[in-house]
Amino acid sequence: MVKGALIGFAIALAMLLPPVLHWITFPLGPLIGGFFGGSRARIHPTRAPIMGLLMGLFMVLPVVVILLVFSTVAEAAIPRGLRSILEVVALVVVLYTGVMGSIGAAIGGLVVSRQEASSRVQGDTE
Repeated sequence: MVKGALIGFAIALAMLLPPVLHWITFPLGPLIGGFFGGSRARIHPTRAPIMGLLMGLFMVLPVVVILLVFSTVAEAAIPRGLRSILEVVALVVVLYTGVMGSIGAAIGGLVVSRQEASSRVQGDTE
């Protein structure tokens, strides 16, 4: 499960990298990452929230690093009110990653389990 969560987290971060396209790809990143991580780890849909939680926890590190950079480098340039808004946005990003990663993992795990069941049925009929 941790391996699947790491795969999902890596895909979500990778979808943030393309310039300009990241406005489209990043919101879908946790969902797509959860799908691939959940299918790779063969997550049962009932365990998908745990994987989503792990993805959200993994997202805490880059978010904290970004907040620390903003608070040290641009402390004088960023007003206190804007820093508070950035902290709320960071919390929303972590929660969003967890929820969307859970949904993606559930879908990915379900697709893999249906494919395996279908291949078993086809194997029995031959």
